[in-house]
Amino acid sequence: MLGTNDVQEHYGRSAAGVASDIAGLVEIAARSACGPAGAAPYVLVIAPPPIAALSDTLAEASYGPGGEASRALGRLLESVAEGSSFRCGFLDAGEVTSFSEADGYHLDSAGHEQLGRAVAAKLREVLAKSG
Repeated sequence: MLGTNDVQEHYGRSAAGVASDIAGLVEIAARSACGPAGAAPYVLVIAPPPIAALSDTLAEASYGPGGEASRALGRLLESVAEGSSFRCGFLDAGEVTSFSEADGYHLDSAGHEQLGRAVAAKLREVLAKSG
């Protein structure tokens, strides 16, 4: 799950730029030939939940307009996964959990559990199809 920190204002990154970078990482992983029998591995692209209400002025200053960019990542990363020529899946973490109210950009223990269960279910689905 990549992308949340990348939309901080000081990086000056758009959601499209972050998605493009993640597409590059998908390709690097897929070309690594570290999957079964030296084939391309399955890559699960996980879009982070959108940034929630930020808890303090420092966080607000760090993310600036990044909250808006974070809301676009799910759609863009889904396109990355669907457009990949490699074995690639997609999970939108924002559909199964949200960032903690404590700061607005980290998962709390319940969020980690929800995400972990969703990832496990997605991977079981993939393994059932390939088995």
